[in-house]
Amino acid sequence: MPDKQKFSDEDMAKLKELQDKFNNIVLVLGQISIEIIKTDEEKDRLLTLKSKTENDFKQLKSEEKQLAEALTKTYGAGILNPKTGEFTPQENKSN
Repeated sequence: MPDKQKFSDEDMAKLKELQDKFNNIVLVLGQISIEIIKTDEEKDRLLTLKSKTENDFKQLKSEEKQLAEALTKTYGAGILNPKTGEFTPQENKSN
C-alpha cells in the first residue's frame, strides 16, 4: 500500500474555495427557485383578481344597459347632463 500523502495548504485552500463556490451556486439556485414559486403564486393571485374584476365589469355593463333601457322607457331618447341632471329629449326626425 502506497504511503499516504497530505495535500498542501495551498491545494486545500483551492479545494475549499471551489467547494464554497459550488455551495454558493446551490444556495443561489435555491433562492431563485423560491422566488419563482413566490412569483408564480403572485401571478396566480393576480390572474384570479383579474378574472373577478373582468366578471365585475361585465356585470356592471349589464346593469348599465338595463338602466339605460329603463330610463329610455321612462324619458325617451335624448341626452342627459350628468352634472346637472338636465335631460334634453332627442328630436323626432320622422317626416
